[in-house]
Amino acid sequence: MAIKLCELQGRRYDAVVIGLGINGAAALRELACAGYSVLGVDMHDFGSGASARSSRLLHCGLRYLAPGRSLWEFVWRPQQFATALRMARQAVTARNEFVHAEPHRVSAIKVHFPIYEGGPYATWQVRAAFGLLGAMNAHGIPLDYSMLSHDEAVRAPMLRMLRSRDQLKAVVSYREYSLIWPERICVDAVLDAEAAGAAMLNYTRVQSCAKTPQGDWRIHLEGNVEIRTPVVLNMAGIWIDDIVHTANLRAPRRVVGTKGAHILVRMPEECRSLGIASLNSKGEPFYCLPWGDYHYFGPTETLYEGDKERVFVNTTEMEFLLSEANRLFPSQALNASHIVQTWAGVRPLTFDSDLPMGKRNRLLHDLSRDDLAGMLALTGGPLTSHRSAGREVRQALDRLTGKIGDKREKIRWEHAAIDRDLLQKLCANEPRANEQLQRVLSNEQVRTLSDLFFRRLGVAWFERIEPAKVRQIASVVAAMLNWNEAKTEMEIAKFLDELNTIFGYGVSKQAEEPELRH
Repeated sequence: MAIKLCELQGRRYDAVVIGLGINGAAALRELACAGYSVLGVDMHDFGSGASARSSRLLHCGLRYLAPGRSLWEFVWRPQQFATALRMARQAVTARNEFVHAEPHRVSAIKVHFPIYEGGPYATWQVRAAFGLLGAMNAHGIPLDYSMLSHDEAVRAPMLRMLRSRDQLKAVVSYREYSLIWPERICVDAVLDAEAAGAAMLNYTRVQSCAKTPQGDWRIHLEGNVEIRTPVVLNMAGIWIDDIVHTANLRAPRRVVGTKGAHILVRMPEECRSLGIASLNSKGEPFYCLPWGDYHYFGPTETLYEGDKERVFVNTTEMEFLLSEANRLFPSQALNASHIVQTWAGVRPLTFDSDLPMGKRNRLLHDLSRDDLAGMLALTGGPLTSHRSAGREVRQALDRLTGKIGDKREKIRWEHAAIDRDLLQKLCANEPRANEQLQRVLSNEQVRTLSDLFFRRLGVAWFERIEPAKVRQIASVVAAMLNWNEAKTEMEIAKFLDELNTIFGYGVSKQAEEPELRH
């Protein structure tokens, strides 16, 4: 049974986790299963921020071994190379752990990296990078690395559509995995934490944090509720500095946001389960990867200082992504009418005054030097390594409190796979589907239709949801959650606005999708 906000008044916890994206949720689960009394809060829904708007790639770590525009960057900056090796090792280790633990949550992709004459990377450099990854990945899930010659590549499915085939030297092929449903991973971690004894609340805003004379943190939540804890774990992503500044306005900046935008289109059938990893015209990583029956292009990489509450793909970004997609596959002549969906998120990277776009390394900050003893903050934590991030936070809490958790619960990993036909079953009023809906609404803190369609059931990612279907399901939800007519209409309008604005449904054609040329 979910705890109510008013029931928290005056309670004291061993730790409070602020922000329940994928890293905050992983930390909450680790702490609860270690026996700590812990509360997790998020001002939105679980996993509704950057965790839900990423490139959804459980990548092997190859991108960390790219030195930038020149190999000499690693020579001139050996510390940068050491960081790259550490992040690559984290990624390939996390890939192995997650795929073994939850194979139904990932989809294997055969990814190709084209190597061009005069390009930034030579074949020997790519071979060396995979040699390093192979050494890090001994006895792990195979990378399935191979090198295709020019003649092999220009005859292969999807690769034969690449640009500048006369300048194509070789193509590297390897195995990656996409996360089918990252926001549900967050929800499951939170529910696991609850089963182990944690308390958690979504849609609960932290108003302020302040130290007491006794050394505890006094946290004011909305609704004039006050709780206490010796340790605050600030996992709030791009809101990290906002939380810090409620306690110390002079504290230095810790996070910088970079925006990643994506577009989704239907590629020819020969491209199914195949993807491309390349560089865009700016020299930044650029992907064309399968997502269900479609492929997405992205991401962009731009500094973001806009409204944190409404992050969506704008016209300039859409045009840039189409331009880059057509640069990669000139024969496809993609335009706005081909776009089925768009999404964008903001990465909470580590701020560095010497790096305007921030550092990509994961860093757990101890804020004691900012007169914030007992507050930790995590920046730069990717989706891939969220489990090890949770363990790192738990180990830090062990050191900080001078004690070890009283127990080590066996964490259950058996989570339900997505049912892509669930929406149709609900609309057909099938009993088992209705029972599943009832369980979700009763036990998983659903507050909005977006919570339900995206983060609890996942169906909105794989099917265009027409307004009539939204209304049909909303009528059932309203009865279960005791919404009146005005509340129901408001929730329907908000959800349709999210589909049309945030995810870009408004730019796709209402009629049959156009066929792309082979």
